[in-house]
Amino acid sequence: MIEDISQRNTSEIESEMDSDLALDKVGRLIAGVARIGEMRLDVGECRSKTLTLLVELIDATSAAWAWGVANDSAESIAAIATVEVGVTASQSAAIINMGLDPKMFEEFRRPITEKWKVAARGTDLRTDLYDDQQWKTTRMYANLIEGGYDEWLHSFQYESSETWSGVFFLRQAGLAPFQPADRQLIDLAMRSIPWFGTTLEVVCPAQSSVALTTRQRMVLIMQFNGLSRKQIASRLEISVDTVGDHMKQIYEHFHVNSAGELAAIFLRGR
Repeated sequence: MIEDISQRNTSEIESEMDSDLALDKVGRLIAGVARIGEMRLDVGECRSKTLTLLVELIDATSAAWAWGVANDSAESIAAIATVEVGVTASQSAAIINMGLDPKMFEEFRRPITEKWKVAARGTDLRTDLYDDQQWKTTRMYANLIEGGYDEWLHSFQYESSETWSGVFFLRQAGLAPFQPADRQLIDLAMRSIPWFGTTLEVVCPAQSSVALTTRQRMVLIMQFNGLSRKQIASRLEISVDTVGDHMKQIYEHFHVNSAGELAAIFLRGR
């Protein structure tokens, strides 16, 4: 159950946290979340503004919130919706592609599984899972360094056996790694901010989207994020007609005739 951090004070939180956490940042987080909650924004805008606040608090370069489907039998992370801050179009496409790379997913999942076993949630720094030498041999490092990043921090939670939500923070190459205090703050945010949970529930089995090709899933994700076919074509550097061909194949795969019918398979009302 996600609790509302805006209703808490720093002394309550202090008793739960270790000495790594900077309480002045907790106070700024609580105040910021309270302000955002009073703005009567839609949930996407709340997430975007909160990510912007957290990027500032932990000196990150970019951040993304996402939710989607993945389970033990899945070969990749199928993100259904994302909110990004400080990420260019090409970096966004690279991050999506990273989650859809089965080899990279397995490489990344191994140390997480070893550390968390069957935990329903967790928050990690890059240095929690890889030392410097190991990290620079990974597919994930090779992918991120192309986008100008080399440090990350992530936090995830499973809402059900297949549905997850999470935040992912990146830091520009050449800067210092994220620190334990950053982990503590993001862990607190992830388990305490109401709009960081999923507000839409996946009703489609994970394998339904995993069965698509990597490019089809990228098109699907971008459509769910509200991009037009022209915008998708621009991000993926393909023609609008090719996007249309991918959408036709996606519709055939799910036996639907429209974007609305497709969304209905994955989502049900808030």
